[in-house]
Amino acid sequence: MQANLPAHSPSLCSPTQSAAASFRRAVPDDFNALRLLESDSFETARRDSGEVIRQSLRNPLHEVWVSEESPGEIDAALFLRRSGRTLRIHSLAVHPSHQGRGLGNRLIEWALLRATALGCNRATLEADLTQPALVDWYERRGFRQVKLLPGYYGPDHDACRMVLSVGDSISR
Repeated sequence: MQANLPAHSPSLCSPTQSAAASFRRAVPDDFNALRLLESDSFETARRDSGEVIRQSLRNPLHEVWVSEESPGEIDAALFLRRSGRTLRIHSLAVHPSHQGRGLGNRLIEWALLRATALGCNRATLEADLTQPALVDWYERRGFRQVKLLPGYYGPDHDACRMVLSVGDSISR
């Protein structure tokens, strides 16, 4: 399944963005490229293990979506996990060389569209509190902090759980 998102959304993308992002479901053959993206995008404490990535590719309640400009070179990935009426954004990774182009915005929008399609009424994620700009970025997209998660990424490396009501988010 492949999906195209509009290049501009009044709520999430700036009018200067050009091409539409194209996302497709990840397949097992994407494993090595996903591991490389994790390594390039996150510090060690925040990286998923190979087993977690494999599980996400196999589990019917998980979805992994990728964006690639060149075949086999994944620029961004979105790991989603559904539980009841909640869609958890387990991971959103944009390769550093592709950051600042609105791809993260389009991935968030895609996650919220998937939540709606799956009948979910809220989206959740965990954000690294040692990166206040990241927490602010999610807050500007409508997420709000609801819980402190001490030591989530390791000793003295806290996170916060953030929540967004899906019904309210798409019309923002």
